[in-house]
Amino acid sequence: MGRRFALVIGVIFASVLFAHANSYSDLARQTVSSEPEQAAAASKTLRTLGQKGLDSLFLEFGSEIAAYNATGERGERWLKISEAIDRVAMQKDAFSSRLYWFTDLEKAQLESEKTGKPLISLRLLGNLNEEFSCANSRFFRSILYTDPTISRLLRENFVLHWQSVRPAPRITIDYGDGRKLVRTITGNSIHYLIDSGGAVLDGLPGLYDPNEFADYLKLWSNFYRSRASDIQNRNSFYQLRRQQLISKWKGDLKKLGVTPENIEPKSDPVSVNPPGALRAAPVAVSKMAAELPAVSLLQDDEVLTFAAMSDSLNWKRIGQLRRQFDFSDETMRFIRRQVSGAPELTERNFAQMTAQLKQNIAADTARNEYLLHTRIYKLISENPSWNSSRLNEFIYDRLFLTPSSDVWLGLYFSADYTGLDGNGVIQ
Repeated sequence: MGRRFALVIGVIFASVLFAHANSYSDLARQTVSSEPEQAAAASKTLRTLGQKGLDSLFLEFGSEIAAYNATGERGERWLKISEAIDRVAMQKDAFSSRLYWFTDLEKAQLESEKTGKPLISLRLLGNLNEEFSCANSRFFRSILYTDPTISRLLRENFVLHWQSVRPAPRITIDYGDGRKLVRTITGNSIHYLIDSGGAVLDGLPGLYDPNEFADYLKLWSNFYRSRASDIQNRNSFYQLRRQQLISKWKGDLKKLGVTPENIEPKSDPVSVNPPGALRAAPVAVSKMAAELPAVSLLQDDEVLTFAAMSDSLNWKRIGQLRRQFDFSDETMRFIRRQVSGAPELTERNFAQMTAQLKQNIAADTARNEYLLHTRIYKLISENPSWNSSRLNEFIYDRLFLTPSSDVWLGLYFSADYTGLDGNGVIQ
């Protein structure tokens, strides 16, 4: 009797799974319907199912995805499939990452609480599901999220969320003969590690090389399980990591023959007018109490001294001391497909482009780790009550130098004469 009951339950369970599989499959097929309303409705339904809904698209269109990865051919059928994947994932080119992103922080935190997984919240200029988001977020999509190791670590260990800080400014150069160059300018991005209650546990500013980024994902996963619940343990972790970074930075400078004795310390571009900030803080007592810990971050003599030494040396030389890395095969195929059709792009030029890209990423990783991450560790430990919005506001204002108060992002100065009507501004 018991075996028969178990068999019946098993059949029922299998039937439910089969029905779900069929319904998911039907919805997946409907996302590429020629009827826009039906396609939109199916995509919306799959999106409510989270990662399972996104995975159903990969199950349904696996052969088409594999074919595109192999050939890069973009027919009408493929465009519909890739657009459907992007709608459900809320990430451009999500066929390459298989990552599902929340865009509602509260829902992401609920999912974090339900699953027991920490939350990674990406803040960026522009939107992750649009081509012209800021440059760093585009590099995340093409260089980090395409890497199979990183994609797996993100899917298995974290809940993902992104939020736009502000639109990404775009510049177009029109040559007048039909040719145009379109670029985004200025802006930065940051990945935050957040617990289900909204506390920020760490933040990776800007672009990192794939190996370093993967190492941080592993570190974050272990840190969340072992130390994150205890503030004292967290602060010990921050102090240890900060000192490790500063010691390594000092060692790198020494290898390159630069010491505090042979350079005049000066403030670096990251600390904008700290004396003015210090003078402004005491104006209101409540404001001073809230701001002084953060303002003191900009007066970190050790970091400022090493920053001046590094700026005089060139960050690319420091980046060359870091561990070497290679792009994954998947990343290389993605980059090659993405730039195919670009003018004057020979095989030799492609090799030079990727070599230069690796050199720039190494320099970015060094600068972001030493100059910014050291300050973020200090900032988080000194301001444990700050939520991600408050912390992000400070980082974009004081570290990224793109404060929300500057609507022009430092790109327009009223004192500059351009010889154009309205001084070249269209509003």
